[in-house]
Amino acid sequence: MQQLFLVSDNLIPILIIGLFLGAMVLSYLFSKEKRMLRELKKSQPVSIHRAKQNTYIKLVGKAIGGNNLLKAPISGRPCVYYNVLVEKKDDKSWHKYAAEEQAQDFFLEVGSESAIIKPGLTHFEFKTTWFTFDHKDESGWFNDAKPHLEQFLKKQGKESVSLLGFNKTLRYREGIIEPNETIAVKGIAEWKTLNEPIEGFNYSKILTLKGTANQKLIITDHPEAVKKERPKL
Repeated sequence: MQQLFLVSDNLIPILIIGLFLGAMVLSYLFSKEKRMLRELKKSQPVSIHRAKQNTYIKLVGKAIGGNNLLKAPISGRPCVYYNVLVEKKDDKSWHKYAAEEQAQDFFLEVGSESAIIKPGLTHFEFKTTWFTFDHKDESGWFNDAKPHLEQFLKKQGKESVSLLGFNKTLRYREGIIEPNETIAVKGIAEWKTLNEPIEGFNYSKILTLKGTANQKLIITDHPEAVKKERPKL
């Protein structure tokens, strides 16, 4: 009986490690990024003229903005969509401290055809976005936040220093969709009749994509999502 308990005691650390690793694997597999990629892989990209009303389709093309582009708050780059995440370090862990996501209407050019994407009109519960964080900055001990970083934090009701005046350890990450960047968009096809002509667009109808709770509007520049695939003609 003593030997049985001894073996069981030796198995406890192995079981704990196994559970920990299992939780990490599940967290990875069911992360926002992986769930989005699995959904995108269910569909082949299509040409715009093949899009059928109320079908859930995927388009891969270039984002085309107008003259009044957004300005990304951390890098200052012109864009049609930006996502900023600021994280604060407490002891050894990083936690979300501030965030902002902004978008404007833009065209998605697929070959010689165009669709219009209106992410601002889609409720956040009906869309999923994932952008590559390709611009980073930081502030902390002996490293004051730059004026534009401080301005961004104040806009979010946050500060880069503590009540005692010490710099908080912060990291700033920004991802954008810039003009002419290739992106993937998936959503429910909806053909709209144009009441007024759009400059540079010669058709009476234009395709737009929308999302619902079950079939979300997905917008991403993830490298795996924008791999070159021949669309259905």
